[in-house]
Amino acid sequence: MSKIVTALFILVVLATSNPVDGVATGDVSSDNGGRGIVAQNASVINSTMTLNKGVGLSTICPSAILNNTIVANASSIQTEENGCVLENNGNAAISSKPVRNLTPFP
Repeated sequence: MSKIVTALFILVVLATSNPVDGVATGDVSSDNGGRGIVAQNASVINSTMTLNKGVGLSTICPSAILNNTIVANASSIQTEENGCVLENNGNAAISSKPVRNLTPFP
């Protein structure tokens, strides 16, 4: 269900020529062929974006991007304009570096 909600949120944001004031909270965007969540002058809170082929979160500021998990996407967060608040987000893009082998604890 949350993939459908996220997809509808993205469609509303992309289909509107005026800035969208909205809140996406607790959404999951995973395994998309492009961007994860797109927010235009909005708040994205406590959401998860993973394994998207494009950027995990794309936003036009001013926006509030708070307490999100944004990992294993082509890139993490893309912002346009000034005035975004980015706080307490766990983010990491896909790394081209090999993972080193760790020795387990004895």
